[in-house]
Amino acid sequence: YDSSTKRLYVANYQGALSLDLASGEATLIAAEQIGHGKPLAWDSRSNVLLSLRSSDYKLLAIDPSSGNVTERGDTATSWVWDATFDAGSSTLYLLRAQGGTPEVFSADPDTGAATQLGVVAELSAMSSEALGGIAALASGDLAITARQNMTTDEAALAACREAADRLGFDGYAAAPGSVKTNDQGDSTLSSSKTSGVEIVAYRSYSRNAPSTLTLNVTNPDAFVCIATYEEDLIISVPASASWAGGLVYNYRASVNANVASGFQTTHPLQLLGGSEANLLGAAGYPQAFRLLSSQEGYDRRLPSLTDFDSYKRAHAPYRLLTVTPPALTVKSSVAIQGELAGALSTF
Repeated sequence: YDSSTKRLYVANYQGALSLDLASGEATLIAAEQIGHGKPLAWDSRSNVLLSLRSSDYKLLAIDPSSGNVTERGDTATSWVWDATFDAGSSTLYLLRAQGGTPEVFSADPDTGAATQLGVVAELSAMSSEALGGIAALASGDLAITARQNMTTDEAALAACREAADRLGFDGYAAAPGSVKTNDQGDSTLSSSKTSGVEIVAYRSYSRNAPSTLTLNVTNPDAFVCIATYEEDLIISVPASASWAGGLVYNYRASVNANVASGFQTTHPLQLLGGSEANLLGAAGYPQAFRLLSSQEGYDRRLPSLTDFDSYKRAHAPYRLLTVTPPALTVKSSVAIQGELAGALSTF
């Protein structure tokens, strides 16, 4: 943002554009292939835009008046998602992430020479589903935003809480929970409470050998969440099992069941998957399971439980950090409500 002209500069697949805030009109000023996150920073010393070319990540200076592009030097970086210029220290800061924790670099705005300052462990990797941004503040601190770092189990619980909400179960938005990961064959899924809301989750990935999952869930307030990928699963339901409801999500495998005589529930587990035919074995026990059609799943906007790593990239909440360079000491960390559409800008 150029405060003297009150113009906002943005970048897209075309190149760098100026945006008139009064009219909303965007004008292309330089056709240049800019890096993954379309990094763009305003150099107030020389009134040019600083950016990085997508092919080699060399530092570019773009004159907004003429559209001329000048190469300033090699940053020797890659996968830079955003950039910001700190006028107080005449430093260009870069926010980089390639399949891992975001990193912050300081760079010479005249030569492009970049130095890694460190990682921002509280935030997670950036992608087209998980944008990030960095902005220099008047105090000399940096504001950084990206999706919050989550473990796969935390993502599994978040997805299951969303599933509970989509299926009409209230009170599970902050429910505690546990996750059982199957990598040993037959296993048992147990509740940790005798009453009160909780998420009881099971996940498996690429287990082609048939295995049995026994539902030792005895909490009538528990939401059961089962996610299988390429696993032929047999769900065993004891007569003593009790739950509030749940979802069984299956992909590229089959789900069958053994239900003990005498088992009863008013909230059968919902069955959903890539192929309804693969769920018919369990659906043959209507006292414990109910088959959801793909249309019902779509109408309820149920989350896909196929890959929780993908879920956290797309759904982990955003956080806004204030850090002090060069040590990147965290001064504040604030949760952001809702989704972000792009990078940050310094006003």
